[in-house]
Amino acid sequence: MIGLSNSYFNRYEERKIPFKEGFIDEFGIPVYNSIKFTQKKEYIYHPTVIIQYGLANFNQWKITREVCYFNSFLSCSQWILQNAKWDKNNLFMQWAIPMKQRDLGHDAGWISALTQGQAISLLLRYLPFSNNDNFVLNVIKNALNSFYVDLSQGGITSTYPEGKFLQEAGNIRILNGCLTAFTGLIEYIEVYPEDTKAVALSKSIENAVTKFLPKYDLGFWSLYSLGFRFNISDLHYHRTHIDQLTYFGDYLKNKQFSYYATKWKTNLSSRKDLLLWTVARILGLNFNRLLKVLGLEKFRFK
Repeated sequence: MIGLSNSYFNRYEERKIPFKEGFIDEFGIPVYNSIKFTQKKEYIYHPTVIIQYGLANFNQWKITREVCYFNSFLSCSQWILQNAKWDKNNLFMQWAIPMKQRDLGHDAGWISALTQGQAISLLLRYLPFSNNDNFVLNVIKNALNSFYVDLSQGGITSTYPEGKFLQEAGNIRILNGCLTAFTGLIEYIEVYPEDTKAVALSKSIENAVTKFLPKYDLGFWSLYSLGFRFNISDLHYHRTHIDQLTYFGDYLKNKQFSYYATKWKTNLSSRKDLLLWTVARILGLNFNRLLKVLGLEKFRFK
């Protein structure tokens, strides 16, 4: 079973350990310095950061079997359990982001499909080590309920003719965010295949992403999202797309996913494509900076 025993497919242990974006408190929880996003030095308990640190330590424990990593995984998992809150309509449990998202105009307290999905992935791995399986499972299922609530109703999902899309940060269709959240859903189904509602949702999401993938393809590189103009992926997120589509292409036997994973991997070895990406990235960044200076940031959105 994926969620109960296997390492998380994203190799966070290679980037998140040791923790470099703040400090670790006396309980083993990472405290994040939000200066990169808020432009001021502020230390916060960021649920996404805590989840990813927990997954990193779980993976590292699987590799080394050292108890220090296992304890860090347990501490992060328990923090996530203790800090799960009901949304304002009492429809699902959530982990709100405690800082503004300047580019998208989100005030502190917004929710993200990426965070919801990764919380599920983390708690599925914690489940065998819990002293209260029913409580943990209840939190997992209540978090999953956010996947069934539309973005316009305070949830994390948008509905298109092609199917459902999981939204990381508003209605801009961030590819890696959707696929990361999708990982949590797929892992949940791997453990609980009898949940037919979750299975139906997963098929709808797969269908939507399959249909949308050509829109993310620039020929020489991938787009980060569809809702921002000139939002080309940086090198990290282009590689993330490749890893995710390779993973899901194999797991779901989805030829479209595998095709774009291979195609975008080829871009990395092409000098011409790398040059085109560099030029496009510079032009896009300068265009967005100009819009900000002119007070025309709303035109960044398609």
